[in-house]
Amino acid sequence: MAECAVCGKALASRGRGRPSTYCSRACQARAYRGRKAGEPGTAVAVEAAKPRIGLRERLLDTAEEVLLGEGVGHLTLERVAAAAGVSKGGLLHYFPNKLALVRAMIDRLVEQMAIPVDAEPGAAARAFLIGSVERPRDRRPERVAAALLAAATLDPTLLQPLREWYETFQRRLEDDGIDPVRATVVRLAADGWFLSRLFGLAPLSEPLAGQVRDHLIEMTGRTPRSV
Repeated sequence: MAECAVCGKALASRGRGRPSTYCSRACQARAYRGRKAGEPGTAVAVEAAKPRIGLRERLLDTAEEVLLGEGVGHLTLERVAAAAGVSKGGLLHYFPNKLALVRAMIDRLVEQMAIPVDAEPGAAARAFLIGSVERPRDRRPERVAAALLAAATLDPTLLQPLREWYETFQRRLEDDGIDPVRATVVRLAADGWFLSRLFGLAPLSEPLAGQVRDHLIEMTGRTPRSV
Protein backbone atom coordinates (compact mmCIF):
# COMPACT_ATOMS: atom_id res chain seq x y z
CA MET A 1 0.00 0.00 0.00
CA ALA A 2 1.25 3.49 -0.86
CA GLU A 3 2.39 5.74 1.99
CA CYS A 4 2.33 9.50 2.50
CA ALA A 5 5.71 10.95 1.46
CA VAL A 6 5.79 13.12 4.60
CA CYS A 7 4.23 11.30 7.55
CA GLY A 8 4.24 7.72 6.26
CA LYS A 9 0.55 7.02 6.83
CA ALA A 10 -1.14 4.61 4.45
CA LEU A 11 -2.87 6.36 1.56
CA ALA A 12 -6.46 5.57 0.70
CA SER A 13 -7.02 4.26 -2.80
CA ARG A 14 -8.36 6.87 -5.23
CA GLY A 15 -9.36 4.45 -7.91
CA ARG A 16 -8.49 5.78 -11.33
CA GLY A 17 -6.26 8.75 -11.95
CA ARG A 18 -2.97 9.91 -10.55
CA PRO A 19 -2.15 8.25 -7.21
CA SER A 20 -1.96 10.43 -4.10
CA THR A 21 1.41 11.49 -2.71
CA TYR A 22 0.23 13.01 0.58
CA CYS A 23 -2.44 11.98 3.07
CA SER A 24 -3.64 15.53 3.76
CA ARG A 25 -3.27 19.14 2.72
CA ALA A 26 -1.19 19.70 5.86
CA CYS A 27 1.41 17.17 4.71
CA GLN A 28 1.33 18.59 1.19
CA ALA A 29 1.96 22.08 2.59
CA ARG A 30 4.79 20.81 4.78
CA ALA A 31 6.46 19.18 1.79
CA TYR A 32 6.07 22.39 -0.22
CA ARG A 33 7.63 24.47 2.55
CA GLY A 34 10.49 22.01 2.84
CA ARG A 35 11.21 22.13 -0.89
CA LYS A 36 10.98 25.91 -0.94
CA ALA A 37 13.35 26.29 2.01
CA GLY A 38 15.64 23.54 0.78
CA GLU A 39 15.46 21.75 4.12
CA PRO A 40 17.52 18.53 3.93
CA GLY A 41 15.59 17.02 6.84
CA THR A 42 12.20 16.87 5.14
CA ALA A 43 10.77 13.52 4.23
CA VAL A 44 10.73 14.42 0.54
CA ALA A 45 14.49 15.00 0.53
CA VAL A 46 15.09 11.84 2.50
CA GLU A 47 12.95 9.74 0.20
CA ALA A 48 14.95 10.96 -2.79
CA ALA A 49 18.23 10.06 -1.15
CA LYS A 50 17.38 6.62 0.23
CA PRO A 51 16.24 3.35 -1.34
CA ARG A 52 12.50 2.81 -0.96
CA ILE A 53 11.86 0.44 1.92
CA GLY A 54 8.90 0.02 4.22
CA LEU A 55 8.59 2.99 6.54
CA ARG A 56 8.10 0.79 9.59
CA GLU A 57 11.38 -1.01 8.94
CA ARG A 58 13.12 2.30 8.25
CA LEU A 59 11.90 3.67 11.58
CA LEU A 60 13.27 0.60 13.37
CA ASP A 61 16.58 0.96 11.54
CA THR A 62 16.70 4.61 12.52
CA ALA A 63 15.94 3.84 16.16
CA GLU A 64 18.88 1.44 16.21
CA GLU A 65 21.14 4.06 14.64
CA VAL A 66 20.11 6.61 17.27
CA LEU A 67 20.98 4.13 20.01
CA LEU A 68 24.32 3.28 18.47
CA GLY A 69 25.33 6.82 17.62
CA GLU A 70 23.84 8.87 20.45
CA GLY A 71 23.07 6.51 23.32
CA VAL A 72 19.91 5.24 24.95
CA GLY A 73 19.23 8.61 26.60
CA HIS A 74 18.49 10.09 23.16
CA LEU A 75 16.05 7.38 22.12
CA THR A 76 12.92 9.53 22.00
CA LEU A 77 10.05 9.48 19.53
CA GLU A 78 10.90 13.03 18.49
CA ARG A 79 14.56 12.17 17.82
CA VAL A 80 13.75 9.03 15.85
CA ALA A 81 11.12 10.82 13.75
CA ALA A 82 13.53 13.66 12.97
CA ALA A 83 16.36 11.29 12.08
CA ALA A 84 14.05 9.29 9.81
CA GLY A 85 12.74 12.43 8.12
CA VAL A 86 9.10 11.92 9.06
CA SER A 87 6.68 13.75 11.31
CA LYS A 88 6.07 12.54 14.84
CA GLY A 89 2.53 11.73 13.74
CA GLY A 90 3.93 9.44 11.07
CA LEU A 91 5.95 7.57 13.67
CA LEU A 92 3.00 7.37 16.08
CA HIS A 93 1.01 5.68 13.32
CA TYR A 94 3.29 2.65 13.75
CA PHE A 95 4.49 3.04 17.34
CA PRO A 96 2.08 4.83 19.70
CA ASN A 97 4.71 5.21 22.42
CA LYS A 98 8.36 4.55 23.21
CA LEU A 99 7.68 1.14 24.75
CA ALA A 100 5.92 0.02 21.58
CA LEU A 101 8.94 1.09 19.54
CA VAL A 102 11.37 -0.85 21.72
CA ARG A 103 9.06 -3.88 21.80
CA ALA A 104 9.12 -3.92 18.00
CA MET A 105 12.92 -3.74 18.06
CA ILE A 106 13.06 -6.76 20.36
CA ASP A 107 10.56 -8.70 18.25
CA ARG A 108 12.59 -8.05 15.10
CA LEU A 109 15.74 -9.11 16.90
CA VAL A 110 14.18 -12.42 17.88
CA GLU A 111 13.06 -13.01 14.28
CA GLN A 112 16.63 -12.44 13.07
CA MET A 113 18.04 -14.95 15.54
CA ALA A 114 16.55 -17.98 13.81
CA ILE A 115 18.96 -20.93 13.77
CA PRO A 116 18.85 -23.06 10.57
CA VAL A 117 17.50 -26.56 10.99
CA ASP A 118 20.27 -29.12 10.49
CA ALA A 119 20.17 -32.75 11.57
CA GLU A 120 23.96 -33.01 11.88
CA PRO A 121 25.09 -33.49 15.50
CA GLY A 122 26.15 -30.23 17.12
CA ALA A 123 24.77 -28.09 14.29
CA ALA A 124 22.69 -25.81 16.52
CA ALA A 125 25.56 -25.16 18.91
CA ARG A 126 27.94 -24.39 16.04
CA ALA A 127 25.49 -22.04 14.35
CA PHE A 128 24.95 -20.14 17.59
CA LEU A 129 28.68 -19.93 18.23
CA ILE A 130 29.52 -18.62 14.78
CA GLY A 131 26.63 -16.15 14.81
CA SER A 132 27.68 -14.80 18.20
CA VAL A 133 31.45 -14.45 17.91
CA GLU A 134 31.96 -13.55 14.25
CA ARG A 135 31.05 -10.09 12.95
CA PRO A 136 28.54 -10.53 10.12
CA ARG A 137 28.01 -7.95 7.41
CA ASP A 138 24.46 -7.24 8.57
CA ARG A 139 25.80 -5.88 11.87
CA ARG A 140 23.81 -8.33 13.97
CA PRO A 141 25.92 -7.71 17.12
CA GLU A 142 25.19 -4.01 16.98
CA ARG A 143 21.46 -4.64 16.51
CA VAL A 144 21.47 -6.97 19.50
CA ALA A 145 23.23 -4.37 21.62
CA ALA A 146 20.83 -1.62 20.57
CA ALA A 147 17.71 -3.63 21.37
CA LEU A 148 18.99 -4.93 24.69
CA LEU A 149 20.16 -1.53 25.90
CA ALA A 150 16.82 0.04 25.07
CA ALA A 151 14.75 -2.72 26.63
CA ALA A 152 16.75 -3.05 29.84
CA THR A 153 16.43 0.64 30.66
CA LEU A 154 12.73 0.96 29.87
CA ASP A 155 10.98 -2.16 31.06
CA PRO A 156 12.58 -5.55 31.78
CA THR A 157 9.38 -7.33 30.72
CA LEU A 158 10.14 -6.29 27.14
CA LEU A 159 12.87 -8.92 27.14
CA GLN A 160 10.29 -11.70 27.51
CA PRO A 161 10.34 -12.66 23.79
CA LEU A 162 14.12 -13.00 24.00
CA ARG A 163 13.86 -15.09 27.16
CA GLU A 164 11.36 -17.38 25.46
CA TRP A 165 13.67 -17.72 22.44
CA TYR A 166 16.55 -18.73 24.67
CA GLU A 167 14.42 -21.25 26.55
CA THR A 168 13.34 -22.86 23.27
CA PHE A 169 16.89 -22.83 21.93
CA GLN A 170 18.28 -24.36 25.12
CA ARG A 171 15.89 -27.29 24.74
CA ARG A 172 17.08 -27.68 21.16
CA LEU A 173 20.71 -27.66 22.33
CA GLU A 174 19.98 -30.45 24.77
CA ASP A 175 18.74 -32.51 21.82
CA ASP A 176 21.51 -31.46 19.41
CA GLY A 177 23.03 -34.91 19.04
CA ILE A 178 26.02 -34.20 21.29
CA ASP A 179 26.58 -34.15 25.04
CA PRO A 180 24.05 -31.58 26.38
CA VAL A 181 26.68 -30.28 28.82
CA ARG A 182 29.10 -29.60 25.97
CA ALA A 183 26.42 -27.89 23.90
CA THR A 184 25.42 -25.70 26.84
CA VAL A 185 29.02 -24.76 27.62
CA VAL A 186 29.45 -23.64 24.00
CA ARG A 187 26.31 -21.51 24.24
CA LEU A 188 27.37 -19.85 27.49
CA ALA A 189 30.89 -19.25 26.16
CA ALA A 190 29.49 -17.65 23.00
CA ASP A 191 27.22 -15.37 25.04
CA GLY A 192 30.13 -14.34 27.25
CA TRP A 193 32.39 -13.75 24.25
CA PHE A 194 29.80 -11.51 22.65
CA LEU A 195 29.32 -9.43 25.81
CA SER A 196 33.08 -9.19 26.35
CA ARG A 197 33.51 -7.69 22.89
CA LEU A 198 30.43 -5.49 23.19
CA PHE A 199 31.48 -3.82 26.45
CA GLY A 200 35.24 -3.96 25.92
CA LEU A 201 35.81 -6.35 28.84
CA ALA A 202 39.28 -7.65 27.92
CA PRO A 203 38.16 -8.63 24.39
CA LEU A 204 40.18 -11.40 22.82
CA SER A 205 42.71 -10.67 20.11
CA GLU A 206 44.51 -12.99 17.70
CA PRO A 207 45.89 -15.56 17.90
CA LEU A 208 44.08 -16.37 21.17
CA ALA A 209 40.64 -15.58 19.73
CA GLY A 210 41.12 -18.08 16.91
CA GLN A 211 42.41 -20.74 19.29
CA VAL A 212 39.40 -20.34 21.59
CA ARG A 213 37.02 -20.48 18.64
CA ASP A 214 38.67 -23.65 17.34
CA HIS A 215 38.43 -25.26 20.77
CA LEU A 216 34.71 -24.47 21.00
CA ILE A 217 34.12 -25.80 17.48
CA GLU A 218 35.81 -29.05 18.48
CA MET A 219 33.45 -29.29 21.46
CA THR A 220 30.54 -29.45 18.99
CA GLY A 221 32.01 -32.51 17.29
CA ARG A 222 33.63 -30.88 14.26
CA THR A 223 37.20 -30.01 13.36
CA PRO A 224 37.83 -26.26 12.88
CA ARG A 225 39.01 -26.79 9.29
CA SER A 226 35.62 -28.23 8.29
CA VAL A 227 33.62 -25.20 9.45
